[in-house]
Amino acid sequence: MGRPRILLADDDPRVLQVVSRFLDLEGYEMAIVADGEAAVAAATTDPPDLVILDIMMPGIDGLEACRQIRAHAATADTPILMFSALSDEAQAAQDAGADGLLPKPFTLPTLAEAVHTFFAQREIGT
Repeated sequence: MGRPRILLADDDPRVLQVVSRFLDLEGYEMAIVADGEAAVAAATTDPPDLVILDIMMPGIDGLEACRQIRAHAATADTPILMFSALSDEAQAAQDAGADGLLPKPFTLPTLAEAVHTFFAQREIGT
């Protein structure tokens, strides 16, 4: 079995670069996109093992992308982690179907811990 695949969606190229490199070094296969529409298309075309969405993106935001990913049969149960610089987005993320919210700014070790936890929970659940 290959490395777990993560789809990362953020409109900030620096976040995409830093987070994708870091998670690649942590042992994950990374796919990156820069907006919500691309996230929905990528997730539903080739479902990843985990989706990480920024809430604030142009076009459809991360919340709407999350709802659309959840509505698709192939990705209805795919874990979704969201991150946001706005501290009051936890309820909105949960209402959209996210499994967790990581506030920005976050440290890379905090992100790694959250990602490892999602995969550990998935293994326990199967």
